[in-house]
Amino acid sequence: MSETFRVPAQAQKSRSQSNQLRKTVRMQPHRAQGNKVMKVSYSDVGRTKTARVVMLKGHRVRVDQQAIKVWKENPDAVFNAVLDAHTREYRMSGHETSGSGV
Repeated sequence: MSETFRVPAQAQKSRSQSNQLRKTVRMQPHRAQGNKVMKVSYSDVGRTKTARVVMLKGHRVRVDQQAIKVWKENPDAVFNAVLDAHTREYRMSGHETSGSGV
């Protein structure tokens, strides 16, 4: 036997407003942050040898193993780190090497 519970109208309205507010708050970082990009060099991350999150200019930057591999081959490479609005961390993207413009 299933029972039906009625939610008072005020509670329904408040729940609806709460859900709308939650959606609004979740959406704002995407609009507010945009596509922020930061240039990151090997020396900026302290020439780390392990994948980890480092603080750089007051921001969290996730250094992955792929970036470390590139830096070991070319210490002058500079990565574009792109802001991930969900995690609020910058993540490594494409890189440039001196003279190549890759």
